Amino acid sequence: MHGVGKGRKKGARNKTTVERLIDMVVIASGGTHQDTINLLSEHWNKSNNRLNRGQDPVRREFKTGNKFSDRYINSIGMNNKEVKSVLGNLLNLAKNPKTVSTIDN
Repeated sequence: MHGVGKGRKKGARNKTTVERLIDMVVIASGGTHQDTINLLSEHWNKSNNRLNRGQDPVRREFKTGNKFSDRYINSIGMNNKEVKSVLGNLLNLAKNPKTVSTIDN
């Protein structure tokens, strides 16, 4: 079984891509792991509220974009090649996590 005898804490679970991505962004921006928990809890609660009202908990409108995304990104200085490259690496790592031993090499 994966993880057995590998030093994993009892009850440890694999993180989702979203959980990894949010945690890395929060920590890289100076936040704490508690901030990550708070954000994920808020997300879970909002999604459950939508579900309880008979709505789709998944915000499918992201598929068509947000007309203000570019303005938000520009306002915080994230619309340049270097930042986009780093964030692309972040997204790739979140989608395809590597073991700690391969990250350190």
